[in-house]
Amino acid sequence: MNAPADDKIALYESLLEAAPGNSLIKLNLYDLYHRAGRFDDAASGFEACLEDPSFGHTAKGQLAQVRLSQGDYEAAEALLDELIDAGQNDAALHHNRGIALYCQQRWEDAEQAFSAARELGLARGNNLRYLAFSLHRQNKTEAARDAVRQWLDEGPSDDATGYLSVLELELGDREAAQKAADLALEQNPDNADATWVKSVGFMDAQEMDKAERLLLRVLDKQPDSFRALNGLGMVYYYRQEFDKAIRFMERALKVSPKQVGPLVAIGWAHLAKQDVFAAEKAFRRAVGVEPKFGESHGGLAVALALQNRVDEAQRTIKLARRLDKTSFGAVYAQSILIATQGKPELATKIVERAPVSYT
Repeated sequence: MNAPADDKIALYESLLEAAPGNSLIKLNLYDLYHRAGRFDDAASGFEACLEDPSFGHTAKGQLAQVRLSQGDYEAAEALLDELIDAGQNDAALHHNRGIALYCQQRWEDAEQAFSAARELGLARGNNLRYLAFSLHRQNKTEAARDAVRQWLDEGPSDDATGYLSVLELELGDREAAQKAADLALEQNPDNADATWVKSVGFMDAQEMDKAERLLLRVLDKQPDSFRALNGLGMVYYYRQEFDKAIRFMERALKVSPKQVGPLVAIGWAHLAKQDVFAAEKAFRRAVGVEPKFGESHGGLAVALALQNRVDEAQRTIKLARRLDKTSFGAVYAQSILIATQGKPELATKIVERAPVSYT
């Protein structure tokens, strides 16, 4: 705590000693505790004010904010629900409820809460930021981009512009993504989102050294950045440094376990190392995370075909093709099965016609 904050807390504590029944002094003091990081003191103080007929609602709203700071998101949500159900239809309450829901990974509910706050007049940066995050988490990427553009209407923001570059990249507009990334980096050379998007541009151009330098810079600022960890994994994959690639992608999965892309890449890295059993395990993990992603099944089919588990491989090939008609894994697995039947030339032709390659 800094000296001015200490002094202000001491002042309010002395005022409360002189007027122990003054609720406004109490609320201000407990808010100072909250701001100073004294969460337990703030929480116990606000709890003691909940029965105050004049200030109970205020104390409950502030207690909810303390619970958010403590990471007790369910308790915060319950307090905010009580206030809203009691008729406190305030934009800030809906926004804070959205934060509580977002932190519980209830993306759709969070979107609704942030939208309710907007309808009540809280269409400002932090609200639009979290609305965009909630939409993005639901793969509503175009709607997320619209929210970020509204966020940018308030004025220049490297956070918003950097995030816009990520969304443009995911929507397939690489030119717009790179332009947004360049603008964000002009505003803040350390913007992590924009740096990551620039690294993807370098990877597309096969300039892996430049991509690696940018991603390491992101990782230096954000050691738990999923994008940086996964991006470095892909850099090392393309360099055929497969053990290193696997290590970085596994680190990425510790940050965000429900990402299917790194799992599929790990499977192919194990195949490149000729560790078919580890590859099968990785592809099965990918199937468990996203059962409808065709390339998870395609990769699994390859691992099964390489073990000469023909019937299982054929069934998995059919499933992969049903989910993704262009599945490279399915084509590759079929070529392996044909090759094992003494037709290596046909196997080679099938692989050459495959529309996608992970290497």
